[in-house]
Amino acid sequence: MVDKQQKESALLSFITWLSGILVTLVVGAGLIESNLTIPLIPIFLTQLVGWFLILAAIVSILLAIFEK
Repeated sequence: MVDKQQKESALLSFITWLSGILVTLVVGAGLIESNLTIPLIPIFLTQLVGWFLILAAIVSILLAIFEK
């Protein structure tokens, strides 16, 4: 019974992590392409934040791969 719960917990953790990565990539791309804007912040800084989000997502993916 414990093994089944651990597997379900691991699957749920993976799904949560994956959805977070996908949302981060979509928001980052939207900021870079200026489809999303942050009021009162210049477009250049908004795009910079978008690139930061993309890089953070890539680092998270690499850390997850090399951790296993």
